[in-house]
Amino acid sequence: MAFPKKGSRNIEVDGIRFQYKISKLKPISDWRQEGNELNDNFKKYAQQYGLGSVRDATINVVIQSMDNSVSSMFIKCHTLLIDGFLGPEQVIQIKPNQVSQLIRKGLNDGWNPNKKGDYRLELAQKWTN
Repeated sequence: MAFPKKGSRNIEVDGIRFQYKISKLKPISDWRQEGNELNDNFKKYAQQYGLGSVRDATINVVIQSMDNSVSSMFIKCHTLLIDGFLGPEQVIQIKPNQVSQLIRKGLNDGWNPNKKGDYRLELAQKWTN
């Protein structure tokens, strides 16, 4: 089943046309299973400059072939939501280059967008210095 065109974007990867849709940021609580991955320096500067609290959030990306929308690729990206100067700011941005890399990963892992059977991927943003 194809999703609505409103809010969806088109991309071509290796000669195959896809469309994808990125959900709105959904604040959730405690997706981090490995403990607190937030850098202590970041916390210190966030408090110093009044950035406020940091919450867990999820962004969902759905990808389908434009020619034959039999199968979908579902990607769940776990990230952080920071209360900034102008309101909540998401840390991660999903860009077309990243979407094309995710499509290639799905295809390499055996996802066939023309056959029934969905592909699911869950990603978690890691904080590094």
